[in-house]
Amino acid sequence: MNSNWRRPLPCWYLTPAKRVWLQRHRLVAACMLLSFFLGACHSSADTESSLTFPNFFIEPVLEQQTKGRAWRDMDIVKLFDLPSDSLWNPIGVKVDQGGHIYVLDFGDTKVKRYTPSGAYVTSYGAGSGQGPGELLTMIDAGAVADSLVYIVDNSGRRVLFFSFAGAFLRHEAYDSAPVRYQMTQGGRGYTLISHSPTLFRSQLGDDVSDFGALVEGQSGRRYSLATGFIATYRQSMLYVPSHFPVIVRYNPDGSVAYARTTPDYGQVELPKMGTIDLGGMTAYRVEGGRLHGDIGVDDNKVFVHARTPSSEDFVDVYQAETGDYAYSFRIPDSLDTRHAYIKNDRMYHVLDTSSDIPTVTVFGLRVSPE
Repeated sequence: MNSNWRRPLPCWYLTPAKRVWLQRHRLVAACMLLSFFLGACHSSADTESSLTFPNFFIEPVLEQQTKGRAWRDMDIVKLFDLPSDSLWNPIGVKVDQGGHIYVLDFGDTKVKRYTPSGAYVTSYGAGSGQGPGELLTMIDAGAVADSLVYIVDNSGRRVLFFSFAGAFLRHEAYDSAPVRYQMTQGGRGYTLISHSPTLFRSQLGDDVSDFGALVEGQSGRRYSLATGFIATYRQSMLYVPSHFPVIVRYNPDGSVAYARTTPDYGQVELPKMGTIDLGGMTAYRVEGGRLHGDIGVDDNKVFVHARTPSSEDFVDVYQAETGDYAYSFRIPDSLDTRHAYIKNDRMYHVLDTSSDIPTVTVFGLRVSPE
């Protein structure tokens, strides 16, 4: 109890009825004091507290039980490089359920597929342009089993779909530029859209839900506050913003299944929009470090490529069903990471250099016992 409170009269001054009244009001006062500091009054069995962010509209966000990071040693063993003569300027990697590897090769505006052992198979995309199967830019991609491959053309405001063999099938057009797109095994597509009043779209046939008004005045420059990465888990969508210390799972209708803090919560300054002067012109930028990179789901685990303000690369691991934080492991400094994606107990790594030899390396992962 707060030491500044006045000591109540001794019980022998009170009748039994007044003693019950006093005990009841002392309990109410204690809960009001706790609510003032924590925003809620929880029973002693609760181990998590809810919180809100002042400029990020998801609530309530539940704080993790673990404070900081729980480091685990990870054996990271190089398995092979993808053939460099098939690559120009790789910017990202995705992997399907069968282990096939898809590399976003910005150098010739195509997605290239490799076998699980690293042999080149085929490409998706007819080169640069706006015709059938052509791409203006390429920012995300993925595959559904061995039946469908999709590529996000941000500048063309389209998502293009190809057969597994490489034939162009169709495209979906958007009023605003799509940034990320991922599809569940059941065919539900989730899109992260820039410069739009809502950040996300969930669609399965005629069932369409737009949701995610996450920042004030969400359009134009403010979109960059909420941009991030998405992945699918069962029929739902997982989302990690690039700049906020939170991981969110959305249901197909756009409702929030959970929102949980990441280990950086309380350790970093929350982002905000700032301005810079460019010779009389005002430009806008996000002030605050980038916390998260790509997100991958393997069984019931979520792997998030993360980075500290000191530019240390590592991976945070969560339980997909609940969002509970599990552990983290470091990516060796020698890898010079540009992009790290994890699936099937492997890490797919894109070299972060302007080397004349484009490199995508596949590593095997084995976590050490606790």
